Amino acid sequence: MIKEDILIKNTIREQREQIVNDALGIVDGLCDGCSQGIISMYDAYIDGLKEGSVTTNG
Repeated sequence: MIKEDILIKNTIREQREQIVNDALGIVDGLCDGCSQGIISMYDAYIDGLKEGSVTTNG
């Protein structure tokens, strides 16, 4: 189930980028143990092109 508050239609690019960063545990642009490939797979969601499957704890 996708939460309504993370849908592309309900967010701006900066919010989507923060949603992905929070979900991946990225703090201040640093990701402990994740590769650029993992981050780049969310580019279409961040850019507003495709709904993602980002899981958050909130």
